[in-house]
Amino acid sequence: MAATLDAPAWPEVTVPGVQARPVGRTLALVFDYGLFVQRTEFAERARRDLRLVAAQLRPHMARFRIEIEGH
Repeated sequence: MAATLDAPAWPEVTVPGVQARPVGRTLALVFDYGLFVQRTEFAERARRDLRLVAAQLRPHMARFRIEIEGH
């Protein structure tokens, strides 16, 4: 019988405009707005919010693998 893996206890992410959505064994962070003003240039709000998200995730770095995916 195969062992089942429970979903981990995700760190809390409390940044306005950022929704944390558990999807199976991943935690998707969905921003309510576009992060870029053009091509690879971050909007100022995105810079601020990404720093806040990073600060909230930093204490949990040893327990999770962080992957960045954009569309």
